[in-house]
Amino acid sequence: MILLDTTCLVYAVGDDHDRKSSAQALIEAAANGIVVARTTGQVIVEFAHVRGRRRDRDDAASLAQAFTDLLGPLEVIATADVTSALRLWRSHQEIGSFDALLLAVAMRTGAEAVVSEDAGLARVGIVPVLTAAEAVQRFVD
Repeated sequence: MILLDTTCLVYAVGDDHDRKSSAQALIEAAANGIVVARTTGQVIVEFAHVRGRRRDRDDAASLAQAFTDLLGPLEVIATADVTSALRLWRSHQEIGSFDALLLAVAMRTGAEAVVSEDAGLARVGIVPVLTAAEAVQRFVD
């Protein structure tokens, strides 16, 4: 199982970008059962927020629901995840608290990797962090 970060979802349905095709390929691989991909409710809500700033809320909510359906069951955030995330956040200045929480969930669930375009996550080194292109190469091709 791989755990997807908000950036993967944003690039998959966003405007043309050099990272779009890889993000789309990873989402398609999940839809076709080639790879098991999950995420958290926090990531879905963050995606809706980011998308809703650029598009209308109906569009953002519809896509967020589609990702919820595709990537479910969503990984539940436990109290221990928050405690672990705060510990990570304190000791790794290169990540934000949301990213620390995603890493904590990945650690608890035994995710093979977190897929994110955020270079700061990769520098922590606790869980393998791959870009969408790297994830496609490793898990799909």
